[in-house]
Amino acid sequence: MKAAVLGKIARAAKEGHLLDTPDAISVLVEWRKWEGSTDVRRQWLQAVVASDEQLPRLLLHFARQDWFKTRSMNPHLFLPEMALEVVEARVRALVRKRCRPGPEQYAMQLFLQVMERMGRA
Repeated sequence: MKAAVLGKIARAAKEGHLLDTPDAISVLVEWRKWEGSTDVRRQWLQAVVASDEQLPRLLLHFARQDWFKTRSMNPHLFLPEMALEVVEARVRALVRKRCRPGPEQYAMQLFLQVMERMGRA
């Protein structure tokens, strides 16, 4: 059963609709727990971070779960395969462009606040 679920997750990632899942955060956490840092997961994350549309959506999922407000929030927990400097630079560029108004803009600003608290920004 685990293999079937992992197959569905990988397929959704490859087809570009993993973030359409209402509880995408739980799916991402379980994917990482069950499969670790695989090439499929790493490539998916790289594509999401590179996308002006997908990165804000990913951060919005975390913001909706109050992930950024929890004590000792560490972005490495949800982006372990990514250099946070790369993610932060992408988020800063998107915020400057204001290409994603509303809740997604707010989620990106929350992410930057977390980075500042960590002493990275």
